[in-house]
Amino acid sequence: MGSYSDLEQRMRTANNLKILILDTGNIQFFYQNADLLPHSFIFNRFDIVLIPGWVHAEYAHHPGKVSYIASLPRPYFIVDEVNDYLPMLGYSDKKLMELFRIAAPNE
Repeated sequence: MGSYSDLEQRMRTANNLKILILDTGNIQFFYQNADLLPHSFIFNRFDIVLIPGWVHAEYAHHPGKVSYIASLPRPYFIVDEVNDYLPMLGYSDKKLMELFRIAAPNE
């Protein structure tokens, strides 16, 4: 597990990094179907896994999901909205708003 500063270091030293971003629905589905979908089938195509802080907060109270995430075969990084988003975007609020606009279109 790591934070944005750890992720940034990894990204600076890697080429063609494949990143999987998990949300609560993915985690729920993968956890419930772990016997049918082994870690290797899902995660081996990626180099790292990103988990937004709000997603971590959603599953952190569930010991089974916490254990599932802790056993991932890839490094994972929890990106905290308060501490990590602005440094991740070079302290540009405009970039952050643009990211949100693209991620959640109003259509």
